[in-house]
Amino acid sequence: MKKIMALFLAMAMVLGMSVTTFAADTVTGTSADKGSITITNVAKGLENDGIAVYKIVEAEYNNSGSFSGYKVADLYKSIMVNEDGESDYVTLTPTILDQLGNKALKAGTPIEVTEGWTYSDADKKYSTTHEFDAGRYLIVLTGADATIYNYAVASIYYVNKDGNNDIIDGDLDIENTTGITLKDGEAYVKASSHPEVTKKAETTVNGQKVPADTANIGDVIEYTVEINPVPYYGGENPVLNAVDTLSEGLSLEDIAEDGNLSVVVREADDTNNTGTVVATLTKDTDFTATATKDASNKKDILTVDFVTGTPGAYQLNDYAGKKIVITYKAVLNNDAKLNEGGNNNDVVLNFTKDSKVTGDETKGTDEDKTYTYTFDLSGTLTGDSTTSILTKTGESTDTTTEKLAGAVFELYTKDAKGEKVAYENTVVVPGTIKVDGQDKNVNLFDGPKGTITSDNNGKLIVKGLAAGTYYLKEIEAPKGYSLNTHEFVIVVSADVNDEGKLLSWSISVDDKELFAVENGVKKAEPVEKNGYIPNTKITTLPSTGGIGTTIFTIGGCAIMILAAALYFATRRKTVK
Repeated sequence: MKKIMALFLAMAMVLGMSVTTFAADTVTGTSADKGSITITNVAKGLENDGIAVYKIVEAEYNNSGSFSGYKVADLYKSIMVNEDGESDYVTLTPTILDQLGNKALKAGTPIEVTEGWTYSDADKKYSTTHEFDAGRYLIVLTGADATIYNYAVASIYYVNKDGNNDIIDGDLDIENTTGITLKDGEAYVKASSHPEVTKKAETTVNGQKVPADTANIGDVIEYTVEINPVPYYGGENPVLNAVDTLSEGLSLEDIAEDGNLSVVVREADDTNNTGTVVATLTKDTDFTATATKDASNKKDILTVDFVTGTPGAYQLNDYAGKKIVITYKAVLNNDAKLNEGGNNNDVVLNFTKDSKVTGDETKGTDEDKTYTYTFDLSGTLTGDSTTSILTKTGESTDTTTEKLAGAVFELYTKDAKGEKVAYENTVVVPGTIKVDGQDKNVNLFDGPKGTITSDNNGKLIVKGLAAGTYYLKEIEAPKGYSLNTHEFVIVVSADVNDEGKLLSWSISVDDKELFAVENGVKKAEPVEKNGYIPNTKITTLPSTGGIGTTIFTIGGCAIMILAAALYFATRRKTVK
């Protein structure tokens, strides 16, 4: 028995030694394996501290020294998780990449690439002879202020004999140790040429926000300015500010009042600004906002600057790759240009191309513009081209029509149920506009119900209307004339192009087109009488051409006198 046991022990020792030998012979994918990284689709100029590389996923090796899998680096564990909260180093959405980039820039330690980077003009590619461990690397390009690069990833990974790997496919057969090799990493970087600015204008109609392509004088217009993407500035000379210049017809509402100015950070792909706000920025801490006037002292200017303090410090590096959304309000005022004139709002974005260098040659700009149109029914476009659209008239002859002053009308709209909504305009006050080419004081909307009074020429001056449907009804006739009870339907139509510029507009009353302009050219003179609002004189009893009621009055009085005389005569006889 002892001999048998000794034999088994000897065999076990031999097998144990052979297992070790087998393991040593089949060790594959070791920590000594190294790979390279190339960065493609980038411009030259990042060689000097413009490229930062952060390890976000690490390769793991077992006790035998063989590759066994990957794990997320500790700093990024809270970001790289799946829907179940489990570690996920495979899925990298744009949102996750932004979070990784912000985390790396704020708390990460970049790998020191001691060999430096070499640029190939032909391939638009950076490469280095520096050796990197197996894993996944976040590439952050911070030195190219002229071009804003998105965060990118380069993976140095093992593949088995079938070419599969578990960084990309999640199915590397690490038990199949035949033919496992390490692949170099390449980052393809997506870039936008520079930060861009876009603007839109909206107003509220019946509780709903709609584009403010057209508006009433007195309407509050909300402007939204977007800066996308937010650049990263690593130098000491950053520039990023938006300068908004409003036309004379727009009055900036006080930015110091709550609700009149908002500056927030949103995800770059939050197209409709309906997602979660990433951050709400604080005035005088994260940015400065100043309201000034131009040299003519007529145009309001709003400047929002993201470089604050002395010396100026850039406040947005934590939000690089996202977008800034600025909102503020203005009122379409009584100086608004009418019809084709439009009321422009221009925004210019100023940014630095290279924050490490001073000088105007490093500056860049982008701009956008909105247009808001408002229309009148009489008086301003090319002199008197819309004159006599609406005219209060009396009696007509074959050659003339009497024009009536002093008729009072009410202007109103209707809600979805067809109920009358008084046209209120609390901003507009009596002012001066052109009538027949001459200055003339007119009442615009001088009452809470938007009443309009015909002038000495019978004209109804209606200024500052958005495109839409309106209703006009006489509520007080001139002395001696009957009231016209007809409800006139006025339609102002406007068509704008993709840039918001006016292409055409027209005015119709009771489905009769009275005026139309297309591409700045008047289509035809209006038929004047189609805009007439006639009144008739009140009929009176005749005072000439017959005795009328006089004879009846005299006869009645005579009968009463005769009756009285007979009465007193009868009483005297009775007394006798």
